[in-house]
Amino acid sequence: MKFEFLNTEIVALVNFVAALFTIAAAVIALITLLSWKKQQLLGPKLNAVLEAEDCYYLVVQGYMQNFSFFFHSSKLAFETRNAPKETRAEANDVISRESEKLNFEKQALHDSNFQLAVLRMERLGLIAEIDKSMDTKHLTEIFEGYLERIQKHDYSDEDSNNDLLSSFAHEICWIQDSGKQAFKTIRGSL
Repeated sequence: MKFEFLNTEIVALVNFVAALFTIAAAVIALITLLSWKKQQLLGPKLNAVLEAEDCYYLVVQGYMQNFSFFFHSSKLAFETRNAPKETRAEANDVISRESEKLNFEKQALHDSNFQLAVLRMERLGLIAEIDKSMDTKHLTEIFEGYLERIQKHDYSDEDSNNDLLSSFAHEICWIQDSGKQAFKTIRGSL
């Protein structure tokens, strides 16, 4: 009899230990599944953020190149306005050659791609609202404001020229830094 009681206790103990291991295995499996699911979602989210960031830098770079072209072309036209006909023709050739490098359709494509990338981030729940520095409408308004200033600008004063360039550089640096910080925050939240 004593032997049977010992066997029953051992069997009960083994059953209890087996039940604990089963529960532990189920918990580990659940943790693994949740971790796997999170990892599966991380890839597309990170890709969406990186794609938006790349598009953002292309948009900002395009605005910088366009501003530079318009400023320097306007300045050259101003400087050669009273020059001999040959000099004005050479200046027009330079402006014409440089204008071929401009591609407004490419800029519009970059803007559209960035807007799509931002919408994708919104759909993935990465951003609730668009940061002002990442809003293409805001960027376009800033750029158009500087184009108006370029058209009205008096290029005879070098200090005024430097002020205009400095103002644009300050604005574009703020936009880049704000965008960089916004994307860093989004990446950090993943």
